[in-house]
Amino acid sequence: MALADRNDEDAHGVVQESYLRALKFSIVFMAKTGVNCQRARELIDPFLDGELDLHQAGEIRRHLGECEACNIAHRNLLTLSSSLKENPLYHHAPAGLQKRIQLSLHEESR
Repeated sequence: MALADRNDEDAHGVVQESYLRALKFSIVFMAKTGVNCQRARELIDPFLDGELDLHQAGEIRRHLGECEACNIAHRNLLTLSSSLKENPLYHHAPAGLQKRIQLSLHEESR
């Protein structure tokens, strides 16, 4: 019988049953991997910076291998980090700026 053909109470039971199956799967998956997505996202920055111990780093690597969403977040951070290292963010001020600032400060102090 299709879900649309059932009464509201039956439909609610089917939806609830599906939800519980998905929840059980999530719990088993997290137990196997040891890290859920929320925890993985909290640890991605320290992972990239080499701040995790071997166990934590291994857990994150395993999670990133199994979870496409967290893997994409990790790759995005790698790309951002790489582009920040390659493109200098420092811009030299115009030559006369320091002189104008010092003159302005000198005038204010009078």
